[in-house]
Amino acid sequence: MSLDLILEKYKWFSDKNIFVVGFAWINNTYVTRQDFSDLIKNQPDFKSFKTFTASLNGQFSIIIRHHNETWLSCSHTWSNPIFYRKNKTKYIISDEPEKLINSDSDKKPDSLSSVYFLNFGVTPKNTTLSKNISQIRPGETVCLKALDKIITEVPDFLNFSSDNSSEEVSSIDLQNHLIESFEKYYEQIKGKQVLLPLTKGYDSRLLACLLSEFGHKDVICATWGRKDSSEKHTAQKVAEKLGFKYFSVEYSETMIHNFTKTEEFKNYVKYVGHWSSMPFFYEYFGLIHLRNKEIINEEVFALPGHPGDFLKGSHLNQNMLNFSADDFGAHIVSHFGTSTPIQKSRKKELSKFIVENYFMGNETSLWQNFEQWDLEERQCKFIGNSSMIFSFFGMNYFMPLFDLSTLQFFRKIQINQRIGETLYNKTLENNFFKKYHVDFDLKPVVSSSAAKSKLKDVLIRLAPHFLKMHYYPVNDDIFYREITQELRNANKFFEFKHPLRPHFYNSYIAQWYTQYLVGNPC
Repeated sequence: MSLDLILEKYKWFSDKNIFVVGFAWINNTYVTRQDFSDLIKNQPDFKSFKTFTASLNGQFSIIIRHHNETWLSCSHTWSNPIFYRKNKTKYIISDEPEKLINSDSDKKPDSLSSVYFLNFGVTPKNTTLSKNISQIRPGETVCLKALDKIITEVPDFLNFSSDNSSEEVSSIDLQNHLIESFEKYYEQIKGKQVLLPLTKGYDSRLLACLLSEFGHKDVICATWGRKDSSEKHTAQKVAEKLGFKYFSVEYSETMIHNFTKTEEFKNYVKYVGHWSSMPFFYEYFGLIHLRNKEIINEEVFALPGHPGDFLKGSHLNQNMLNFSADDFGAHIVSHFGTSTPIQKSRKKELSKFIVENYFMGNETSLWQNFEQWDLEERQCKFIGNSSMIFSFFGMNYFMPLFDLSTLQFFRKIQINQRIGETLYNKTLENNFFKKYHVDFDLKPVVSSSAAKSKLKDVLIRLAPHFLKMHYYPVNDDIFYREITQELRNANKFFEFKHPLRPHFYNSYIAQWYTQYLVGNPC
């Protein structure tokens, strides 16, 4: 089988026919580069390779040329996405999908993938915004054999099973797990500067407490966004209580003026968008500021709090226990999208696609199927992907809450302990925040009811845009109103539809990106 490899984006380590990037934990031992490659050498066939990669925990991608086959694997965190395409005589693999574009026809997306992207900010499963380019899914292992044969191992990194076994977990159990899991990350950052993006939320506050638990002192806490951001006050109090340095980066129209014209911005969009994920701009200006002011050094380790919302169960509610597969499909489309207006028929098409690909032919419960969709399509491709901004700026980053052992720990918890964020919030408040005296500005109890009035949704849809602007809080903490306005003004030929909810600024970013790739309206 003829094969071309174009690997220029990530810091790959190569040893003959083995290419690895990132790291893995082997029995809680950190392995990377040569050590990682040496372990992979021992896999004699694709079946063994599948078993090996399924056991790995970390942030990595692997490519192996093995006789007439090529094996590909991407970790569950999807930290280093890789892409491939098939030509008439060969496969081409790259970490930059742009290198796989041969003609204007390659820029034409599959119709459903394009609509899916506008609605969710990512392309589904192994598709991209080019109909001729495929991606390795989070946690997936692929074997490219002959040109007409591709073998894939569907990711199941949550280890879902038909017995639906679960157990009641105590706050002490969860506390101990979080500390034990964090310890192996701490061994790698000990003695180094840590950048902690800190908000008023629980996930970054937990990481701050865990750093204190292990006595780490060299911590830069930073909050960025609008001058009067609601995040700033609490984040600053947390940092001061723990004895960490704190910086607030206030975004302004001067700071973002003409940002789309810079080469750094164009390179950033290419790096984090990769024809399949919506670029995020929340941290972009803040990291430029910290870098230019030399507040952070070259050896800094960033610790984003992803995917804390998934762990705590913010996506779950009591009504879901009685949902049908079709109910879940409709719920996903209506509750997890960008609010970009799309035809009713296309929404039904998206819902049907999700049901057929995530809720059919599985022995697991429907809510577990929903978790699998949420993890792969939202947490990995959408939210976790935003962490690539740190590697773009040359920083190392860990996602301790994305640790595979932690995902699987929460998988075993009874759903009633996750609905309403009960166990997670209680544990963090009582076992971490009180201990370190940061138990202030706590969240109110979350209702487990799903319910949003269908009548309200209809009225929101029908209301004219100028009325919605009076109803919604358009001055978001992130400064996205101004940032997306700058995007919309950047090219006079681009066309935009207002989101059904005016403060859903991701809608503008998704629309902008699809047009940016091809240079004309979507």
